[in-house]
Amino acid sequence: MVNIASAIRNTVPISLFNRGLAGKIFDEVKQSGAKVVMKNNAAECVLLSPEEYVSLIDEVNDARLLTMAAERMTKADPATFVSAEHLYEELGMNLSTAFNIFVRQSLRERGIPFKITEGTPSKGTVSAMLEAERIAKDPTVKGYHDVDEFFANLDS
Repeated sequence: MVNIASAIRNTVPISLFNRGLAGKIFDEVKQSGAKVVMKNNAAECVLLSPEEYVSLIDEVNDARLLTMAAERMTKADPATFVSAEHLYEELGMNLSTAFNIFVRQSLRERGIPFKITEGTPSKGTVSAMLEAERIAKDPTVKGYHDVDEFFANLDS
């Protein structure tokens, strides 16, 4: 019985939007969670709060990364693995000492003490980063302090 009651509470007929109740429905989504919008007795769409959406997308991305990692691990040759602990043992120290050396050197250089080369951004990424920086510094571009302010501006 609980599942049926929950399903009924979490469904919204599309006709409520036509009656001007969208704001009320959005508030319910923010407070209570997702709602399924029904049209002709069939699920038409699902409404999620921005936080729920971001969380869901994060989970999807995590699952994709986990799948990619698992696929790569099946192709990897374990004979080529060298553990950090083993490497630092060969250098006469343990992992804790190596970490402390890294931190001290970072403080001396006021940054990471080596050049990071993997993951260099593509030209498109660099272009997007520069565009974002330009927009952030442009006083004529409207900014928002939170998502609610953004959506309130969209509704007006």
